[in-house]
Amino acid sequence: MDFDDIVNKYDTWFTTPPGHHVDRCEKEITWRLAKPRPGEKVVDIGTGTANYLMELARMGLDCTVLDVGQNMVLGAKEKSGRGMIRVCKPG
Repeated sequence: MDFDDIVNKYDTWFTTPPGHHVDRCEKEITWRLAKPRPGEKVVDIGTGTANYLMELARMGLDCTVLDVGQNMVLGAKEKSGRGMIRVCKPG
């Protein structure tokens, strides 16, 4: 599946009741295990539209995204505004 074809629908799933529940549970477990701290560096490989990274950036982490889907990366950049995340281009 080419996720670039569904970039506009991708984030919408997180607003549905099951999507919101899964998102919250995954983040709570991940944050509890990883214990992210401001200033730490994180690279999200296969980031999609940077759902996780946006929250980590708001926590003060230094975030870089990498995804082969250029539309996904563009969606992540658009959501992030200026300076919240960096994009690493494959190849």
